[in-house]
Amino acid sequence: MRQSLDRLVDTSNPESSGYLVEVREIIEPEFSALAATRIDEQHLALMREAIAVMDRSMDDPDAYIEADLDFHLALAEAVANPIILALLDSIVAVLREQRSSIFGVEGGAERGQFHHKRILDAIERRDPVMARERCAVI
Repeated sequence: MRQSLDRLVDTSNPESSGYLVEVREIIEPEFSALAATRIDEQHLALMREAIAVMDRSMDDPDAYIEADLDFHLALAEAVANPIILALLDSIVAVLREQRSSIFGVEGGAERGQFHHKRILDAIERRDPVMARERCAVI
């Protein structure tokens, strides 16, 4: 699946990147809502740790991006659906490239972190509606 998506998603092509954004806008709010109802303490701890690393890494794009990906991976793992994990795994390389662009925008990392914390709050509350709404904006 990863090789097929790698061929389809060319990050140097804005149209191709737009396709990935559309897919993420469809999938991520729904698996976030599922995670809110299924998450366990282990995955919550992983999400909290990822946020803590991002907080400490505002001046270190590589560390921030890896923690950002860890946050989304913990969220996907919480759903306990192997297809969702496979989809996320198949686009990790592209997500890494897209995430690096936030450091080219003033305040981009801070805005991203604001949204991550709002998603975590919804997940901690076990509120699927709130998780879906908050994930839809990231």
